[in-house]
Amino acid sequence: ITLFGTSQAAPHVSGAAAVLRSAFPGDSLDETQSRLLNTGVPVTDPRNAIVTPRLSFQDICSAADQDNDCTADSVDNCPSDANPNQEDADGDGIGDACDDCPNDPLNDLDGDTICGDNDPDDDGDGMPDVWENSYAGLNPLANDGAGDLDGDGYTNFQEYTSGTNPTDDTSLPMEIRETIPHDMAGVDPDQTRVASDASFAVRLFSTAGIDITDHTSIEFSINDGSAGGHNPYARDLGDGDIFRCRLEDIRDHGFGANSLFRCLIASRQQENLGLALFFPVFSTTRGQPGVYLQDLWVSSDCRDTGLGTRLLQQVAISAGQLWQARYLDLMVHGHNQAAERFYRRHGFDERGEDRHLSIDGDKFCRLQQPAG
Repeated sequence: ITLFGTSQAAPHVSGAAAVLRSAFPGDSLDETQSRLLNTGVPVTDPRNAIVTPRLSFQDICSAADQDNDCTADSVDNCPSDANPNQEDADGDGIGDACDDCPNDPLNDLDGDTICGDNDPDDDGDGMPDVWENSYAGLNPLANDGAGDLDGDGYTNFQEYTSGTNPTDDTSLPMEIRETIPHDMAGVDPDQTRVASDASFAVRLFSTAGIDITDHTSIEFSINDGSAGGHNPYARDLGDGDIFRCRLEDIRDHGFGANSLFRCLIASRQQENLGLALFFPVFSTTRGQPGVYLQDLWVSSDCRDTGLGTRLLQQVAISAGQLWQARYLDLMVHGHNQAAERFYRRHGFDERGEDRHLSIDGDKFCRLQQPAG
């Protein structure tokens, strides 16, 4: 069948116009007409030399559909990637063909390059989604780590790392803090006691703050060591040996500009629950600075709570920051099997054929004498 004139052109143009209106729903009628007139190959009429473009629907669609999937860019959920069936598994409006997280409608909310279907912490606040979902009031899709759900003065993130309940204001985290060396609190370092009626400085520490406008709210407990003020530490750290360290020894060697060691203290509501005492060392074998852990103590009622692990981890972190430590050494008494199991669980092992040797007392004094 051969058709000429409007009989042939009308349905062709009408159909093309309908498709264009669908592909470009925001176009005005003039813009649709312009697309029809300004595409295709120019054709010259030999009868009158008039040049007009031959309607090319393919050219029009190519301009409107850059990925050639027969879906106009204006409505294509993946305009640059062919997605002919417009699949969108997570319903987020981004087609599966171009969705980095095709099963995650939040599209990697925290920006850690882990899609939500595999991301254990969607909001990137440091608290796993599973943990947040177990407590009403926490939102695994909102960064609420800095909040304080139960109003106990500790953030939700601190509650998570401490293993406490963020919805219970009586479930308080244990705090680990580092002692701050200071210059003998104003006491003459050559004196072993503060004179009667003498004044001296102290450093106040509180997690909740102290109202210094009300002097009745401030109390001090002073122990000069004569009653064995650190007996709990001595009993547990001594491993059956005589524990000779006195409070004045700690004072003389642990404070001031030339302190010989650092100490971490874990406490809860002013009660000391654990400590770690450590100092820097250097290994010529390794060619690296390190740290020696002299004491790690956890009170008996806080064992098996993870506090020992937290102290050990903080020692490694502090030593790295203070001395660029690359290794940690310690000594375990042979009969303390529980301690040995604890350290081995964290990767500790004997170092080759090394044996611990020591000299002290009169033998050490003789060693200090010049050879005669």
